[in-house]
Order: sequence, then C-alpha cells, then structure tokens
Amino acid sequence: MAFADEAYRDSGRFRSVACISMPVDCFESNIKTILNSRTSSSELKWSKIKGDDKARDAIQLFDNVVQLTLQRTMRADVLTWDMHDSRHHNVFRRDDAQNQQNMFRMLFRDVFAKRWGSSINYWNLSVDAQGLKSPELLGRHLDIFGDLSVEVLEADSQDVPFIQVADVFAAIGAYSRQKADSFHNWKRQLNGQQSLLGFGQPLPYESVTKVDEHRFKLLGAFDAVLRRCDMPIVLDSKRGLWTKNPNEENCNINFWPYTPQGDYDKAPVKVR
Repeated sequence: MAFADEAYRDSGRFRSVACISMPVDCFESNIKTILNSRTSSSELKWSKIKGDDKARDAIQLFDNVVQLTLQRTMRADVLTWDMHDSRHHNVFRRDDAQNQQNMFRMLFRDVFAKRWGSSINYWNLSVDAQGLKSPELLGRHLDIFGDLSVEVLEADSQDVPFIQVADVFAAIGAYSRQKADSFHNWKRQLNGQQSLLGFGQPLPYESVTKVDEHRFKLLGAFDAVLRRCDMPIVLDSKRGLWTKNPNEENCNINFWPYTPQGDYDKAPVKVR
C-alpha cells in the first residue's frame, strides 16, 4: 500500500512530492501507531501547523514514523526540486502540472521498483485528489517497471491519515530548503551565538513570524529525532533535509533533492 501528496505546488522556490509506503500486512499496526500519536482527531496537515497543539502532534508523528521505518514496516520518501535550477528556470511555456506528474512518477519508480524491488509487485496507491494539479495526467494505472502493477485511487486526505503523513513529509522537505538560511540563523540566535556576515560583521537580527517559529521548532525537533536514531539524514544550511546515503540498509527515509541530469533535462512545456 502507498499514499502520496505534494507541497507548495503553486508557490515558493522549492516544490515537493512524498510517498508513504508499506506492505499490506503492516497497515493495521502502522495505522494504530500513527493514530495513537495524536491528541486530536482532526486532520493533521502542514497548513494547519500554526500553533503548539498541531506542532506537538507533528513532532510525535515524526518520532513514530522514524521508529516504524527502523522496524522496516514502512518507508517515507520525499522528492524536492528547485524552480530556479536549469531544469525549470526560464523554460518558456513551462507546464507545471505535467512537471508535477513527472516528478511523482520519478518518485514512484524509485520507491516501488528500486527501494522495495521484487518483494512487492502490486501496489494500491492513494493520492490526495486536492493535491494534484491535473489528476487525469497521473491516470488510473501506472506502468513503472517490468511486472510492477500500480493502481491509482483518488482519496480525500481528511479520511486517509497516511496521506496526511505524506503531506507533512512533503512540506517539511520543501520548507527545510526554502527556509534553510533563516532556520539556521534563528537557531544560532536562539543559542545566543552571533551570526557573522563577511569581515566579521554581525548579521542583523532576523525576526520570524509565529508560524515560522512553530515550524522551526518542529524542524529542529525532527532533526533531533533523526540524530538520536543515527539516521543518515542531514539538515544543513544549503540543502535543507537530505539523505546522505539512501542505499544504507537501515535507512527507510529518503529526502531526495533532485538535481538536473544535464542540459537536456528540462521541464515539460505546454503544447499550443
């Protein structure tokens, strides 16, 4: 079983898609773990993380997801891309809807064919119908690789907790890149360290909104969980969250910052 969602599809420099996947016989125990992490029965989406309550639920969610991935009962994969890179920047008549679908397909191919491999040859994939720019572009059946069969179902994220998990993972992946400099400056200021800008000149104090403050705390808490569990995932000031070696046996969380493969690698364009 797999569940997918996206983040920042129409705004910001960085966009992302995420996939939460697991064997069908792990679903019941995994969903209990996820639901038990919540203090509220309401939908947990990134857009709603603006205060302490939702932030606490999200921190517990990240902790539980990390534990489930360490038990190898689940994967969490996030693909992020930069709208200012050579693939996307200044592409005339760029088709962002088709580009999103291409990124989804790239992620699914990596997750289903490479990460899970031949251990599972049929996937039931639920996607957030509201999150897709053009759902018809993804289709009802995906031809990923070889004998793999992937059936696509549109769903309402409010009714499917694992789509909410995908939403939060997709969002924190893109957000960690979008706010990388601001987060690390905020963290230094929080620790009482003076940030320097060239020739020893101090950076001006950077104020953050209340929403960003809650999300920075969440990002820092997630980083602490990853460090505590010795996950090969880095949160740095340039690339945000990224997985150093996604092929490590104990690493079932992959933050994948996409890089263009060459001059030929361009986003699709709209046909007149």
